Amino acid sequence: MNIFVTIRQTTILRTDPVLSADGLSMDTSGLKRHINEWDLYALEEGLRLKDEHGGSVTVVSIGDQETEDAAYYSLAAGADDVIWIKEPSAAGMDAWQIAFLLSRALEGKSFDLILSGVQSEDQGRGEVGVLLAQLLGIPQAAAVFKIRSIAPGQSVEVQRELEDGLYDVRKCSLPALLSVQTGINQPRYVSSMRLRNIRKKSNIKAGSLQDLHVDGASLSPRKTVRRLSIPEVGSAKLELIEGADPGERASKLLDKLTEREVF
Repeated sequence: MNIFVTIRQTTILRTDPVLSADGLSMDTSGLKRHINEWDLYALEEGLRLKDEHGGSVTVVSIGDQETEDAAYYSLAAGADDVIWIKEPSAAGMDAWQIAFLLSRALEGKSFDLILSGVQSEDQGRGEVGVLLAQLLGIPQAAAVFKIRSIAPGQSVEVQRELEDGLYDVRKCSLPALLSVQTGINQPRYVSSMRLRNIRKKSNIKAGSLQDLHVDGASLSPRKTVRRLSIPEVGSAKLELIEGADPGERASKLLDKLTEREVF
């Protein structure tokens, strides 16, 4: 099986977020980044499928110089190859722009399965995977937390997480794209020694937008941020309702709820 996995770097937030001066984005200056958590599970699932069915795993990523760290980590984890499109402005792109660039990077490639994280830690939009499938014209399943069965070259059956504890089972013909949830597996540990060895042995060549034959006109955003704000946290207030018996307390509670127009 030829498996492609999309990954990206996300900002590590240890404290409350701070807005940029223009109020249109988060100020991430001085903050470290790492591989998006959901993408680590996607990578692990791809590696497990390769171990079971054979084939190869290729990681695809769009990002600035720091994305090189994610690329080397993927090779150290067991990926066979990396497609890295070096683009400093990627962090400010919307979901459609990222999906469009990924589709161009995958153009002409032979694949059975594309795996992506269902969402990112910093944006939480959950859009890139489904948009990429649409652009490639292939079936997709989102919020996958279990691959039930797979027939290479034919189909894959997955279990998807829905709301309120519900799930569904879906079968997609291959090639297909799956956006996976955390918890679908346990990502493997990559030692710092193995990572150092991979950096010495491997030489990752970065591509560019020119390699994808993309210009500014074809990469215009589909969304613009008009305002970004951090909600204020109000103070909580607890009121103890007293009464001689449960009936009296219930009556007082009903009066207060009616007064506040809860009903």
